[in-house]
Amino acid sequence: MICRFTTSSLVVLIAISSCMFIACTDDDDDGATATPTPTPSTATSFWAASVSTGEYYQLTANLIGEGEHCKIYLEVGADSAVEITDELIANISTAFTQIYQLDRSCFGEEPNPGIDGDPKIIILLLDIKDDYDPPSNTSYTAGYFSWIDLLTEEQLQSLGVDAKTNKKEMFYMDVFPGEVGSDVFMRAFPHEFQHMINFYQKTFLPYQNTGSGSFEATWLNEAMSEVAETVCGYGPYYGFVYLYLEQPDAAGLTEWSNALHDFAIGLMWASYLYDRWGTAVIRDMVTLPEDGLPRYGIDAVEYSIQKNNLSAEGIDTFERLYTAWNFTVLLESLQLDIPPYQYTSIELFGTHDDFPLNGVTMIIDQSNAGQLGSYASRYFSFTNPGSVSFTPANASASAFFDGGDAHSLVWHMESGQWYAAGTMGYAVARNPNSTHISDSGSYSWTNTGYQSRIPHYLPPDRHLTQKEATDVIHAITGKPVPIDVDWIFMEQLREALDSKKVKQEQGFPK
Repeated sequence: MICRFTTSSLVVLIAISSCMFIACTDDDDDGATATPTPTPSTATSFWAASVSTGEYYQLTANLIGEGEHCKIYLEVGADSAVEITDELIANISTAFTQIYQLDRSCFGEEPNPGIDGDPKIIILLLDIKDDYDPPSNTSYTAGYFSWIDLLTEEQLQSLGVDAKTNKKEMFYMDVFPGEVGSDVFMRAFPHEFQHMINFYQKTFLPYQNTGSGSFEATWLNEAMSEVAETVCGYGPYYGFVYLYLEQPDAAGLTEWSNALHDFAIGLMWASYLYDRWGTAVIRDMVTLPEDGLPRYGIDAVEYSIQKNNLSAEGIDTFERLYTAWNFTVLLESLQLDIPPYQYTSIELFGTHDDFPLNGVTMIIDQSNAGQLGSYASRYFSFTNPGSVSFTPANASASAFFDGGDAHSLVWHMESGQWYAAGTMGYAVARNPNSTHISDSGSYSWTNTGYQSRIPHYLPPDRHLTQKEATDVIHAITGKPVPIDVDWIFMEQLREALDSKKVKQEQGFPK
């Protein structure tokens, strides 16, 4: 039996990476060791989605391993593409136990015991049907979580969603060309688990409690999943760090166009939050508040700002937080040690996982600030400027940094006011608006100078297309590029809730 799921696009995105796994340990926990591989009994049937065709299909899989918080199934026939050993199963189970504990401590709880009454999460190893076809297409679907599996057929019908549910808390993980147990493979778990937790906290629980609710803004949901990989010890995906540093203005933080640069800016922003404040600020953006009222997007961020009293540190709004992050990227790129504008989890220089980094790209001695997406930024450098002024357009804004001995920070440049600088001045034009602006203003300076552009590796005059960005990463690593398709399933949820097809009496399963 086949059932099609509908999407407006099947653009697939890199969301999982290839950094080295750093094991997270807990001296008080001795329950992470996997149980011996069970003898397969009756084969279990699962539904899975084809990324290539948008259709659901059935497969059978055998239980091959079980850990403290997971059960591992392997698709019948997929064993021809991968060698599964008891040691490999034990390693996956042990690592997932650590991931499970750290993700929950940071973001909150998943449905447990959930729809199937089993507190253990299913890990289904299968050959995901995608369009991997090198050399024309070097990307593949590394894995995904689908909220559909957390509901019954009746709830899906009430939402008007034509899909097939397994009625289990589960992840789907690719075995070809995915490498089971590799760093890339394991990095997927904290990323996808955050998506599961996020859905439960932001959508499932509100509907269960009140019969109404919404869904997390995609940009914030994905930013949280990106930083989840660092929370669980894997560190950042340097492919995204590289893309952001090369073209920081290619995407706005609060916009979402299903492009690689969307993931890149989300990673850079969320990592700053984690590095400066730890897990508390992040957790309060995801976990359902005690008042039972979920917040989404910018509202969720500002709720966390208020709850954690960041105003005591001069951070009282989302825009102020965004500007503090801008300063962090700028000052780290200038290799200046000025707390608290620092990364501890990300390096901006050197070669990391084969990606060459040289700080953020800066535009040299240019007056036009140009077009910017919603909460996008562009970095400027002025050589011997004397003084610098900024004339905003379309409600744009700019911050300024005196690169001389004073090292002074100006959070907001008033229109037409002159700001003195030493031998170098730096500015960050930003768009604190919910929409794209075609003109963000212009800079002026009293003295003129010239400095050659710092060498970078991508064309400075245009943004990379999706295909070009994927090809760049493949060319650097020489490996298949893993991708994430969770946004497809979230688009289904978005369309269902926006169409107001939800029956309050039906609700979500309790």
